[in-house]
Amino acid sequence: MKKFSAMLLYVTLTSSLTYAQSSVTDNPIVGPNQIVITGGFMVANSLIGGEAELCLNNRLGIELGVGFIGAGGGVNLHLYTTEKDDYYFNLEGKYMPVLGFLPAIEFGARSFFGESKKFGLGAEIGIGIHTSESSFTVGSQTYEFHKGDSMLTYSLGLVVNL
Repeated sequence: MKKFSAMLLYVTLTSSLTYAQSSVTDNPIVGPNQIVITGGFMVANSLIGGEAELCLNNRLGIELGVGFIGAGGGVNLHLYTTEKDDYYFNLEGKYMPVLGFLPAIEFGARSFFGESKKFGLGAEIGIGIHTSESSFTVGSQTYEFHKGDSMLTYSLGLVVNL
């Protein structure tokens, strides 16, 4: 599983970097020194959370987030950005007290609305890998996670482009 995850990460990054060289429009929705804030369901590895991304240039952003019971931080690699849409890969470290630390790779999409294009919707889906043993009980059901197990990661939220 570790070799497969490493290979998937390598193929994803090399192909996205190659594709990304020619996929920015003349007036992209994200650019240097812009801040994009997302709040919603499972954002920052929490039932309710918020994240802020500082865009370093048209391709790269740094993201930090906190939520009700979790936190996360990582790097966004923007693949395809238009005047109202943004598609990117998110390489993130997620933390939740019950699950511990999860390195994750996610694909994200954001779409902005209206003439100002300041507000929109965002979603991410990906895979996280458990780095430690953990378990928790809900009612009579116990859930166990082992080091190296994979887990689906996702989030849905409202986005504000500052």
